[in-house]
Amino acid sequence: MNRREWLLGSSAFLALPAWGATRAPLLLLYPDAQEPERSVYRLIHEGIDSVATSTELTVADAVVGPNFTAERLTALLASTMSRAAIALGRPALNLARQVSLSVPLYVGAMELEVTESGSFGGISLVVAPQRVFATLREIAPAIRRVLYVIDPKRFGWLRAAVERAATGAGLQAVAYEASSLPEAAAHYLNIFRYANPATDALWLLEQGEFVTGDTLPRIVEESWAREFIVFSNVLDHVNKGVLFAHYPDPRSLGERLARLALQGSSRAQQVFFDEAPRRAVNLRVARHLAGAVDVTRLPRFDLAVGEP
Repeated sequence: MNRREWLLGSSAFLALPAWGATRAPLLLLYPDAQEPERSVYRLIHEGIDSVATSTELTVADAVVGPNFTAERLTALLASTMSRAAIALGRPALNLARQVSLSVPLYVGAMELEVTESGSFGGISLVVAPQRVFATLREIAPAIRRVLYVIDPKRFGWLRAAVERAATGAGLQAVAYEASSLPEAAAHYLNIFRYANPATDALWLLEQGEFVTGDTLPRIVEESWAREFIVFSNVLDHVNKGVLFAHYPDPRSLGERLARLALQGSSRAQQVFFDEAPRRAVNLRVARHLAGAVDVTRLPRFDLAVGEP
C-alpha cells in the first residue's frame, strides 16, 4: 500500500558507545505536507523522540519542501554531527539519495521492498504476511486457500514471502498475475465465479492500480452476495465493505525506526515488514458472514466500523 492508502485510515537497546558519540542527534527528514499527512508525521516524530529521549539523544528535524536542496542537507548533516538519518516518505528519500551520506539511512512511511541488505534500512508500510494470515486463521479458521491478484512488476518481490507465510499458517496461497486493470478485473470475476466461499478467501493487496473506485464496489457486491470473505492491505477498504485490514500505528512505527537507527552502522542495512500493525474490522460484514467468521474474536480488533 502507498502512503495515501495508509493515511486513509522493545527490543533492548545495544550498549551505547562513548558519551560524546551518544549525544549526536538523529536527523529526521519529512515532507512539508498538509493534513492528514501532517498529523501522521507528527505521531511518527513523537515515537522517534520518545526513544531518543530515553537514550539522552536529541532529534534534529528538517521539513523537506521545494527549496530544501541537497547542499542544504549536506550542511545540516555536518552541523548537527548526526549519527544516523531517518527519511519519511518519498520526497525525503529522494532528497537523501542526492547526497553522499556519511551516516546510515533509515526509511519509513512508504511502501518499500523488503530486503536483507541494501543502501538503506527501514520499515515498509507492507504488513508482514504472517500477521495477515494469523488474523485470518483467528477469525475464519475454515479458510484453507488465499487467492490474490498481483502485478509482478510492483509486488513480485512479495510473492515468496506470502508463500512462506501461508505454508507456516497451514494455508495455500494462490497468485493470479495481471499487468493491466482489465486483466485483474477478469481474475476477480473468475475468483467469485469458481472459488469456494466455504474454504477460499480473497486478499486485496493494494489500491489504485487494480483495486479502484470502479472495481472495489463490484468486488464488495460480489463478496456480499456470495458470502465470500475478502480482506485487504488498505484501511479504507474496511469502510467500504471489506471484512478486515491491517494498518500501521504511526507512533509505534517511529519508535521502531529510532531503534533501528540507534543500532548503528555496523549492522547490515535491512528493510523489514511492518510486524506490529493495528487491525480494523467491519462489524456489519462480519455478522453477515457469521457462518464463516468467529464473531467472538471481533473485540480484539483495534478499530471497528459498520453497524454492530
